[in-house]
Amino acid sequence: VPETLRALRAVTAGVAVVAGVGSQRIGKSTILNLLHSRKTSGFGLGHTLDAQTAGIWIWLRQHPKDPNMVVCFADTEGLDTPHIQQSYNWMLSSLTLLISSVFLYQSKSSIDSSAT
Repeated sequence: VPETLRALRAVTAGVAVVAGVGSQRIGKSTILNLLHSRKTSGFGLGHTLDAQTAGIWIWLRQHPKDPNMVVCFADTEGLDTPHIQQSYNWMLSSLTLLISSVFLYQSKSSIDSSAT
């Protein structure tokens, strides 16, 4: 957390937040990595059901076309992570939506009551 706060405090340009929310193991981190740098390294990727992201992780990048703008990519913990209360999932999703300029909700299928 301290290094994240230092990085955010060092930003003097405008900030656009691109955030991904959804179930675990469906590719949120991969999509955000590809949007950031067209590579799959950056946000942690796993091959098991063990969560790689806890809470919200961020990764900053200079906007590719606007030198006065920084893009903050925000990766979130999977909404169906075992042993996590549903109220935590709602708070995480709500906070992410409130801070986002672009909000990506990723689902395995159509959005219905089982997607929460």
